[in-house]
Amino acid sequence: MTPATAVRPVAPRARPPVADRGPAAPATAPARWPGALRALAFAALVVQGALAWSRQLAPEGHRVALQGAALAFAVGAVAAAAGRLRHTGLRRTAVGVACLAGVCAALPAAGMPVQLLGWRNWGVLADGVGEGIGALPDLNIPYRGLDDWVRWIVMTGAGLLGVVAAVLAFAPGAPCGRARRSLGAAVALGLLYGVAIVERDPTSPFASGLEWALLLAVFLGADRLAAIRGARPRVAAAAVAAVTMALAAIIAPQLDGARPIVDYRSFGQDIARGKQDVFDWNHSYSPLRWPRDGRELLRVKAKTAAYWKTVSLPRFDGERWLQADSATPTLVDTPLPRDRPDWYEDIAVTVRALRSSQYATAGWTSRIFDQSRRAQPAGSGSFRTVGRPLKTADTYSASVYVPKPTSQELRDAGTVYPDYVRSALTMELPQRVGGPGVGAGNTTVVEFAPFGSTDPRPITYLPRRAGVVGGTDILAASGYRRTWALAQELRARATSPFALLRSIRRRVQSGASYTETPRQGRVPLDAFLWDTKEGYCQQFSGAMALLLRMAGVPARVASGFAPGQFDASRGTYVVRDLDAHSWVEAFFPGIGWVTFDPTPTVAPPNSQSSGDGGDTVGDGGSDASARADVTRAAGSSGSSGAGTSASSGGGSVLPWAGLACLVAAALAGGAWWWRRPHEPLAPVDELRRALRRSGRPAAPGLTLRALERTLVGAPTAQGYVRELSRARYAGGGDGPSHQERAALRRELGTGLGPAGRARAWWALPPRLRRRR
Repeated sequence: MTPATAVRPVAPRARPPVADRGPAAPATAPARWPGALRALAFAALVVQGALAWSRQLAPEGHRVALQGAALAFAVGAVAAAAGRLRHTGLRRTAVGVACLAGVCAALPAAGMPVQLLGWRNWGVLADGVGEGIGALPDLNIPYRGLDDWVRWIVMTGAGLLGVVAAVLAFAPGAPCGRARRSLGAAVALGLLYGVAIVERDPTSPFASGLEWALLLAVFLGADRLAAIRGARPRVAAAAVAAVTMALAAIIAPQLDGARPIVDYRSFGQDIARGKQDVFDWNHSYSPLRWPRDGRELLRVKAKTAAYWKTVSLPRFDGERWLQADSATPTLVDTPLPRDRPDWYEDIAVTVRALRSSQYATAGWTSRIFDQSRRAQPAGSGSFRTVGRPLKTADTYSASVYVPKPTSQELRDAGTVYPDYVRSALTMELPQRVGGPGVGAGNTTVVEFAPFGSTDPRPITYLPRRAGVVGGTDILAASGYRRTWALAQELRARATSPFALLRSIRRRVQSGASYTETPRQGRVPLDAFLWDTKEGYCQQFSGAMALLLRMAGVPARVASGFAPGQFDASRGTYVVRDLDAHSWVEAFFPGIGWVTFDPTPTVAPPNSQSSGDGGDTVGDGGSDASARADVTRAAGSSGSSGAGTSASSGGGSVLPWAGLACLVAAALAGGAWWWRRPHEPLAPVDELRRALRRSGRPAAPGLTLRALERTLVGAPTAQGYVRELSRARYAGGGDGPSHQERAALRRELGTGLGPAGRARAWWALPPRLRRRR
């Protein structure tokens, strides 16, 4: 016998007599127009907010905005229909399923392909969502970039706010709880509209704001207006609302100042700037002592892999390779043959955690387009920004010329060099490394004879003097005497510039080892070739370019990034901070500047090409990821020296803020779930359910008194059953206390291990204070 059957029925208490009040008034059905008016106002608010939200993108995504609004309508309709279900559990389940389905459908409604929701693509989905969210703090509104994930995440925000507003507005519940949820829905609708107009002003801001306020007043006040009896009070209430909004429309323009009260955008940019890498690409040859965490810097969409060049370093000042002090930005210093269309292509670049004034492109760039920053030529086929640098979430496209000649084409290129490459055959000899011919404080410029010329002697340009032939003696007495002699020896044995280039590459790599903490000599590159024979990409590329110039082949150093890893799922090359690199560009007549990388492939920078031909990416290259070979500076506030990069860690605050919002929403939803009005379960029925859930179903004939005797060893748990009997039979008492409830829960889980204790919590959970 169960505890419930052991209890004798108690006669219901007699109700006091009620005086006769006459015939009852006929029941009338509640008016339906308030609910319909409220639904129409909600639909108008969602559409207005979604369209305003879509103006954060350029071109505006009105179709996607309407898809998000339709999703909110559907979720709201399901939530409203759930109110017709009789069972409370079914109503809650229906609302929960509708909410979950709306959240899952927010990304497809924002334009994302549905295939990415498949479980096989969850990794790609997680990476893409993280990238899109990480780009939000630095987003320029309207966003004109090409990154689909940023566009999807922006429009997903509108869809999620619409779903939240729909659930709060139409979920079933008691009238008092419905009023509070309507206020929550108003907050979500306010965010949907307010964030959009703060980011980008509407055409008529005050008219649009007045329209939104009217719709919100109808949404919040339709039910209350219907509850007011009499036409006159209703008119008075509507008049008060109209006068209030009219006054707001008059006062609001007066408060619209030229400067923001709180400049949240600059604050967010300061936070986001802390996680960006800033590079200075000049060589320094100092040890690498900066941390590398694999942070993603760029995503490049291109047909083939390439070295993503940011700058050329055409000037050798006697110790290191630097960017040119002055250059002719519009000079076309490459042949650009039109009979090789396969060497031309357009690439699309998305900036991640990088802050740069230089555009990362490939080969020789003819133009930058679809950019979010103005671009200007910087010489040698490179571009830089005008004004502010590139930063996270900026996108651009570039038309590039990347020659990929075969070995035979390089052998047949010849030695007829145009005049514009003469500067790529020079070096400076300052007094600190020069010979007897260089006076104190003076710098001699040496121009080497091109390969194949009849007179191989270099020309020297002394200060305030014309060029003279006879730089051999100056070089032989300088700090580069060994390197100069080596270049002449290799030149004498070579049959073509390409053969010379291959022999120089072998000499640079011969006996040299890769290390990021190399020893340094007074003349760094000469010491690398002859003494230390250790270094990273700066030493390898700098020494090869110098030997090529001394031997008569126009050459320069280029800096940027190795190809990175190819992401087949998205068709892009992922470039990280580990891929920063330096390499050599050598000039071949009729072809142009060709990429060569002397850094050993056994070293950490393993993305550089390794073919025996042109050593270009298209001739035996690899698409693996490289390690960084550019030194870093002390920080964003410190002194960024030559060949350094300023980088400070710290991720975007937005994902953590989003996580905090989700946790807060979950806690608020849980509190509402527990505190919402409901019919409490009878104590005896709850005891029967607890016994069943804990795996101890009540045996036939078991009464409350018998159950109390079985708990004689646990007096506190015994008190639970005693108080239950007293409340049931005597009709008095406050029922079991929290301590007695906890004691009975421990008894239910005794002897069943950790799983049994967890089951006891499920069987008899702590009783939170719920309102009837």
